[in-house]
Amino acid sequence: MTTNLSDTTDPNNSIADLRRAGELNRQILLSAQEGIAVLDRQLKYVLWNPYMEQMTGIKESELLGKHPLELFPTMADDGIFDALQSALAGETGSSDDVYFTVPSTKREGWCSNHFAPLRDAHGEIVGVVATVRDVTQRKRTETRLYKSESLLAQAEQLANMGSWEVDLQTQTLSWSAHYYRIVGWEPEPGPLSYCHGTGVIHPDDLERANRDMNHLISTGQPLENEMRIVRSDGTVRVLHSRAVAIMDDTGRTVRVQGMSQDVTERKNEEERLRKSEALLSQAEEIADFGSWETDLKTGKSTLSKHLLQMFGLASEKEWDRDAYWKRVHPQDRARARGLAKQGTIECKPFEFKLRYQGADGTYRTHFDRAIQIPGPDGKAERSIGVSHDITDQVRAEEELRQLSARLLRLQDEARRQIARDLHDGVSQHLLAISLNLLQLANSAEKLPKRARKILADTRKDVRNLSKGIRSLSYLLHPPLLDELGLVSAIEEYAKGFSKRSGIEVRLELPSYTNRMPIECETALFRIVQEALGNMQRHSRTSTGAIRLRQDSNEVVLEISDSGRGIAGISQTGDGTLGVGILGMRERMRQLGGRLGISSGDRGTTVRGVLPVRAAESEVGEYPTDE
Repeated sequence: MTTNLSDTTDPNNSIADLRRAGELNRQILLSAQEGIAVLDRQLKYVLWNPYMEQMTGIKESELLGKHPLELFPTMADDGIFDALQSALAGETGSSDDVYFTVPSTKREGWCSNHFAPLRDAHGEIVGVVATVRDVTQRKRTETRLYKSESLLAQAEQLANMGSWEVDLQTQTLSWSAHYYRIVGWEPEPGPLSYCHGTGVIHPDDLERANRDMNHLISTGQPLENEMRIVRSDGTVRVLHSRAVAIMDDTGRTVRVQGMSQDVTERKNEEERLRKSEALLSQAEEIADFGSWETDLKTGKSTLSKHLLQMFGLASEKEWDRDAYWKRVHPQDRARARGLAKQGTIECKPFEFKLRYQGADGTYRTHFDRAIQIPGPDGKAERSIGVSHDITDQVRAEEELRQLSARLLRLQDEARRQIARDLHDGVSQHLLAISLNLLQLANSAEKLPKRARKILADTRKDVRNLSKGIRSLSYLLHPPLLDELGLVSAIEEYAKGFSKRSGIEVRLELPSYTNRMPIECETALFRIVQEALGNMQRHSRTSTGAIRLRQDSNEVVLEISDSGRGIAGISQTGDGTLGVGILGMRERMRQLGGRLGISSGDRGTTVRGVLPVRAAESEVGEYPTDE
């Protein structure tokens, strides 16, 4: 802009004329909607309109005659001072948006500037006119918009989401930068044709996508769907999209704005989870167990599908903890609840077996095992466990126990019968042979020497055979066990064992005990037999002891030695056991008792315990010789 002042007759008074011209134009400048500043050739202010005062907070009277750098030091760095000097040289110019600060008033903002030389009537440059526009509000709006767009771009990238817009009038598509990244295309300037843009949709999903878009356009109802796209590299991704209609004043949809998120990984994870859950559900059904999880703070439980079936429930809504415990067998309820409570308090695993009453009134046996998940404070926060229906297993074990008990009874009966046959049959025949040989020996002096020798050897063999059969008969089943009871049988057996083995056995037996059922006495006697046999074979000891005692609660039998112990047996009785010991343990278990073995460097102790109620119960009649 070039400014001409009124003609003057004295060139030396150009500055005074300039000031008079400024006074004449002040009223015009007062109403100007932009800042106007005039500087002389020394670049000192001679005019500063009210707009400039309002923008900077500096009054005209405070800066007239002052150099710009005195008030605005940053002019030396932002190029404005250079533009003023260029205007003095006759050049007209502008500056981009410039950030300004006014130290004296602490004002700050943004402005755009235009500079032009100020000429007198003779065309001589006598100063500079600067017009200034305050663009602070626009700049702040642009900054906020830029930040919003930047945040949106970052959010899109973080969420793997892209935005798009359809202009229905021009049939074009506009995509955000990240949407281009999602589909694998290079960004293009300007919008795309609608047909070209929708070409990324998987062919099998294109018809549904068009149907959803047409429904949004016709009804104005928001769109939400999932569809596949085919990227430029041929890979298939799944997008979850939401869109809304933008309408004109008549209510007609003119644009559609939407967001699409790449949910491929989530869908893949959901599919893997679905398959995993399906496999777990199948495994639960095959193995007949169910799983559960309980939030101990809220008390809310999550039950697997098969566990609901095991409990006879249609859904988790029917689950009630108190109702569950009411269905647990009364004999199992307190014990199981106590173990569960203790486990959660101590934040330790727990397990228990209980009987649960189903909807049909029958009881099923469940084996429950759970672990605790601690919270930040170390206390149990969640409980996760499984419940296994072991009813069939328990029944099979019970049948096996009954079969085992029957086999043991049959074995005892067979031993008893063989012992009788040996005593009543074979022994009697041997006695007859022995008597015949004795008669033959009485007339032996008439026989040749060799015949007498054969006769003597035969009589000796018969005596040894008779003795062996009596011992075998006694080992199979001592008659004193049936006739006089356990204590007498142990005394007699220990005496014979000491003679055969050379091991001195110390007895600590009560002088008198009530007779017990034959199964109990037989079981305890078999323990004595098995323990003494192992003592002879393995312990390398010269002494042993048998102790028997009975109190109001239990009958206790102990057989111990001071030998080298049994290899593979721990202090708890775990380890590799012989068939005989396992058989004795099974006998005791069937009678409600228990068999324990402890073995170490200082010998072995076999301990059998029977509850009094088992020892005093009636278990059949004692066998007789009839």
